[in-house]
Amino acid sequence: MKKSKYPGLITVILLIAVLFVPTYIALISYKKTATTPPDVSSAETLEISDLKGATYRFDDSNDAGTPGVRRIFSNMTKKAELIEALPDPLRSSPFFKVTFHLDEPKTYKFFFSLTSDSYIEDASAKAYRLAREEVTPFLATAYANSLYSAADLPTLFNEEGGRVLPETVEWHYRAGGGQFLTLPTVPSSAADKQHTVSDGSFLFTYSELPGKPDSAYAKVYGADGSLLYDGKFDALSGTLNVVKNTSFTLALTTSWYEDSSRDYYGTLTYNVIVDVNAPARFSLASESAIRGGVAVLTAENAADPSKITFTSSPALTYEGKEVKPVFYSDGTTSRALIVMDPALASASYEFTLTYGAVTQTLTLTTDTSRYNAYRSGYESDAKNTATTHSPEALAALTDLLASLAERSAKTPLWSGKFVEINAVSYAMGFGHSCRIAATGETYENRAVEYNIAKGENVPAAANGVVAYVGYLDYPGKFVVIDHGLGLLTVYLHMGEYTVEAGAEVKAGDVIGTTGDSGYIMKPGVAHASLYAVGGSAICPYDLQEKGLPVD
Repeated sequence: MKKSKYPGLITVILLIAVLFVPTYIALISYKKTATTPPDVSSAETLEISDLKGATYRFDDSNDAGTPGVRRIFSNMTKKAELIEALPDPLRSSPFFKVTFHLDEPKTYKFFFSLTSDSYIEDASAKAYRLAREEVTPFLATAYANSLYSAADLPTLFNEEGGRVLPETVEWHYRAGGGQFLTLPTVPSSAADKQHTVSDGSFLFTYSELPGKPDSAYAKVYGADGSLLYDGKFDALSGTLNVVKNTSFTLALTTSWYEDSSRDYYGTLTYNVIVDVNAPARFSLASESAIRGGVAVLTAENAADPSKITFTSSPALTYEGKEVKPVFYSDGTTSRALIVMDPALASASYEFTLTYGAVTQTLTLTTDTSRYNAYRSGYESDAKNTATTHSPEALAALTDLLASLAERSAKTPLWSGKFVEINAVSYAMGFGHSCRIAATGETYENRAVEYNIAKGENVPAAANGVVAYVGYLDYPGKFVVIDHGLGLLTVYLHMGEYTVEAGAEVKAGDVIGTTGDSGYIMKPGVAHASLYAVGGSAICPYDLQEKGLPVD
């Protein structure tokens, strides 16, 4: 056997080669991990949070099948290709949050697409493109359901617009391959009976998509567990004849049938406690009012004024502008004052009101006969007309009254007839024509002026709370009393005040003395009173002669 000429050299080469094998292996491994995510195939537990926020957890107890969700995700990461950056449109897109539990958890963002490439982004913002053939197996599982619109459950809403959650769900949807998959069962947040409130009926509606179910079957149980209704849900409204606030339990089953034209079918059940309020009932305390007068509209069993809809035919107007009554609620009943425009002729108004399941129509007529009897002509004094009776001065008072009415008491504070000042006579009645000699301007008086000596006591017209004490150009020194529901009395041109804002007063209590501050229509007029709803002046005669009944 021929001996090598360089035995020592060969030995050295072999030793060097052996020493560098681990380095070569490390270099190969580094090159691989630099272009693909770390190997996660040994993860014992996998957690997925999908686009809807549903979370699924997989381990040996529920992922032992073939290929298994853990294996699918492991294969995705093994064949993922490093790219320079995530495509810009995806940076603000929703994603699946996927966590592999290894020695320490590793979390990735998975951006899946049904029609184009899918991607991963790791915690350090490295991005990888997924191989389509490795993504397809996951898209064919029910855990990709949030990518399919056909998997979106119908949403049931109560009367308030809040969601009513199903107790059980059996829902099937068509996936990308054309096969139907069953929506995975997730813990329901409606495991306990839900509470919802309805006004006068069982008012529930479904979202537009997929829309009304093919069948909806209801059972309604009373508070004692007795079965009160068993039949079609559509026929339930009005069947129970609710006359007082009552609680029921509604067991509802809704189904969408399998149909070749649809990508979905299934059944949802609900178990809901429904607190049904007694139906609303609308009424007018009086079916007529003088022109410029006011009527009380009451809405029983209508605690939330924002849910009352009101329309009038013809439209309610005041000085040419359409007005809507403002409803005030005491917690169970809402009320509003209806003001009749002094400038309009006699008419009949038809009011249509809706609250919950109730729609009702009321009629209110106006009578001009008494109003016309007080019309006559006067010429006002020109004293301080330019400043005290300017549009700006008048608007300042109107705006203030409207602001005070927004904070008005939610219940009527008055009772009985409204007290009138003890005067020698009227100087100017409500609605009387007035001419300003200095300018030639004419207008209708919106207060009641009295001939009375200065320094006489001014009584509160009715029970209430002093809302304002102060001075403005038109009223001069004045006091405003709130009587509730937006009804205010204003005491103009006073001399002195004897009350402060916030004080409670009774009908007849002295609130100050007469004077001649502000704009005075004619010499010798020492006091004027204005009645208003919001910022709109009203004729006080019926209130003084009959009072204003609430119900």
